[in-house]
Amino acid sequence: MKKIIILLILIGIICYVGKGVFTKNTWDLMVCKILMDDGAQCYDNSYVLKGYKTQNECMEKGIELAKKEGFECGKNCKKEDGMNLIVCDVICNKNGCH
Repeated sequence: MKKIIILLILIGIICYVGKGVFTKNTWDLMVCKILMDDGAQCYDNSYVLKGYKTQNECMEKGIELAKKEGFECGKNCKKEDGMNLIVCDVICNKNGCH
């Protein structure tokens, strides 16, 4: 019985530690079609470019591409089911991250 408990604890630790190794953090660049009143956040997107490896890489491309439109970079974004809404763990724009 002790061996089974120890084995289960070890499997739990391996899964917990391995989660960070196997979870990929990706950043998506969202170029704005319409900006909100603050001039930094997207109300609607013209297009989304997926798969940047770092926040810095995404932000640099956003600055390069979206000189007039504005942009946001989102970490681990996914589209909400049945809606045209993109939800991200973190969103960054020219005013910072939230």
